[in-house]
Amino acid sequence: MMAMTPSRRILWMKRSLYLKEIVNDLTYPIINIKWAETQEELEHVFSLVYKEYLKAGYIEKPESSKIFFNIHNLLPTSAALIIKYGKEVISTMSIIIDNKYFKLPIDSTYPDEIDELRQKGRNICEFSALATSQDFRWRNLFAYIFREMYWYAMENNINDICIMVNPKHVPFYKSILLFEDLGKEKIYSRLGVPAVALRINLNTWEENLKKTYGELKPEYNLYSFVSESTKRSPKSLRLRLSSKKRQSLDNHIINYFLAKNKYILNSLSTNQKKYIYNQNQKNMSIYRNHSVDSFQKTGSGLC
Repeated sequence: MMAMTPSRRILWMKRSLYLKEIVNDLTYPIINIKWAETQEELEHVFSLVYKEYLKAGYIEKPESSKIFFNIHNLLPTSAALIIKYGKEVISTMSIIIDNKYFKLPIDSTYPDEIDELRQKGRNICEFSALATSQDFRWRNLFAYIFREMYWYAMENNINDICIMVNPKHVPFYKSILLFEDLGKEKIYSRLGVPAVALRINLNTWEENLKKTYGELKPEYNLYSFVSESTKRSPKSLRLRLSSKKRQSLDNHIINYFLAKNKYILNSLSTNQKKYIYNQNQKNMSIYRNHSVDSFQKTGSGLC
C-alpha cells in the first residue's frame, strides 16, 4: 500500500473521522459513554451487534435470539464499551484481554501469528464487535470509543491491540489509525466471511501518531485527540467511572446469556468451566446443582 499524503489523509478524515470534543449536537448528559454492566445494557449491545452484522451480510442466517456474542464477552477480563443516547445504546466496541484458558477470538483464525506475540512476552488484547446504529453512523462516535479503549488498554499494560477486519476496511485502519499488518486475508470460521488481521504496537503507536499528525489542525489531529494531555483535560468526554477497575458481571447475567446459546455452553472445555466456576464461586447459581468436588472431577456442564 502506498503511503498516504497529508492532504489525502485530511480529506479522508473529513469524510470518516472528523475529530471534535463535541460530537455534533450529541452532548452530555443526553449522550453518555460507559461500560456495559447490566443485563439490559449487554442485551442491547449484543442486539446492536447482531442487527448491524446482519445488515452488513456478516450473518447469513437470522437467529431466533437476535443477539450475537461469544464466551469471551462474559469473561472478567473482557468489557464492552457503549455510547448511550438517552437509554438507547447507539455504539459499542468490546475489548478482550488475553486469557490462558480462552485465548482470544482471533486465535481461531490466526493462531500462529498470535502465539508468536505471546512467545515474545507481549501482553495482548483484541478489539472486536464494533457496531454503530445506522441512524448515528455519521456522528463520529467511533473516534470516542476507540480513544477510550486505547486509554483502557494502556492502563492495563497492554503491548499489542489486535483486530480482525473486513478487507475493504483495511485501508482506513492502516492509513488513518496506523495499524500494521499481522496476518494475510483468511476466512473467519465463525461467520464464514473474509478477514484480515491487524495490530497496533502500543510501545510505539503514540510516537507514530505524533510523526503523522503532530502538525495538523486539532480537528484532524489524531495524536492530540488521544494524547495524555487530552486524557487529563476536564473538558474531555471521559467515562464517569473508574476505567481500570471495571466490575465483573454478576452470575445471573452470565447464566442468562449462556442459557440463550447452548452451543457456547456445550463447547466449553473442563478447564474453561473450572475457570468460570472459580471466578464466580461466591454466588454460583449457574452451578447450583454441582458441588465443587463433583464439578472439578467430572467437568460436567452448567445447569
